[in-house]
Amino acid sequence: MTFDKIYLLDTFVAGRQYYQADDVWRSLEVGGRLEMKAEPANPADSFAVSLWAEFGGNEYKIGYLPRTANEIVATMLAMGWEDAFDCVISRLDGSAPYERQIGVTIRILRREA
Repeated sequence: MTFDKIYLLDTFVAGRQYYQADDVWRSLEVGGRLEMKAEPANPADSFAVSLWAEFGGNEYKIGYLPRTANEIVATMLAMGWEDAFDCVISRLDGSAPYERQIGVTIRILRREA
């Protein structure tokens, strides 16, 4: 049995109200890819992982992985494994509480030999 990617975690975007999620809300779509960036110098959390969407050649910070779900991803990003992940929007629900409106699923991709 072979896999191209395996499930790692499913969570929500934290802190979105402080960043640009509202600016691009209408452009976000389920299945849309997000870039994850480690922020080891973040004063609030040394394992902080920010989430970014790209539209029209511009990047928009939409929030962070929650503190309860970021340590493994941050560590792997710091080790140079940024190409090992597939991070996609899995839920968009404007009627949900603010911190639960954008869901993401992260999978680990097969590494090319």
